[in-house]
Amino acid sequence: MGHLNQVWEKYTDKGVVLLAVTNEPRGLVDAFVAKNGAKYPIVIESGDSLANFDGSAFPTQFVIGPDGRIAGNTFADGLIDSLLPKQRISPKLPDKAAPVAKLLEKSKYAEARKALETFAGGKVSVEEMESANAMIKWIDDGAASALASAAADEAAGNFGSAAESYEETAADYAGLDGAAKATDALKAMLADATKKKEVDGWKALVKAKADAREISPKKAMALFKSVATKWKDTKAGAKAAALLAEMEKKPNK
Repeated sequence: MGHLNQVWEKYTDKGVVLLAVTNEPRGLVDAFVAKNGAKYPIVIESGDSLANFDGSAFPTQFVIGPDGRIAGNTFADGLIDSLLPKQRISPKLPDKAAPVAKLLEKSKYAEARKALETFAGGKVSVEEMESANAMIKWIDDGAASALASAAADEAAGNFGSAAESYEETAADYAGLDGAAKATDALKAMLADATKKKEVDGWKALVKAKADAREISPKKAMALFKSVATKWKDTKAGAKAAALLAEMEKKPNK
């Protein structure tokens, strides 16, 4: 795992986040850090990110681009370097605008934008005004980027993830133009019966995956079989069938 330290050291000051995720006990994680000298953050989760990302091997690595999409499964310098120009690093706010930073942390973008407009129009220096306007642009660009990502998913036929992105954009940017556009785009997509069926199947699979973590393998198999049967003509149905087939290869406990 020494190469992960190298990635961390090379890119941590360039806006890149390296995050290891495991569901192993804290004692094992502490022992791993002590043995390998891991410098990057390690998160102990209660869920199963590997399953959520459709991973099948351990360890598995993913590179997630600035648009929130999986860009690759290798930490090769070339891939990471190609993504650096596309990242959205938020501008630094002046100390006087500290309350706005708290709004941004809570994804209250409409309130933050309004506060920034008021701030920029007040008695501030040119530098402070430029900083506020840069953050306003960053908020607007974020909404546009989220919409573009959702639209790209829809165009690719990934209607479930598109619906989730539209819903998140509508929630995060509520009160702004981007939220209205996301709501309209979602409504238009769901008006198509075929697309709506894909979205409903995808949501059923997401729920089945979440429920499967809390029940026995046998009961989990029944859940996936139900999704595979009810939504057999969708991508979610096909994925549920694949998960079921994989589970059937393993001995039940």
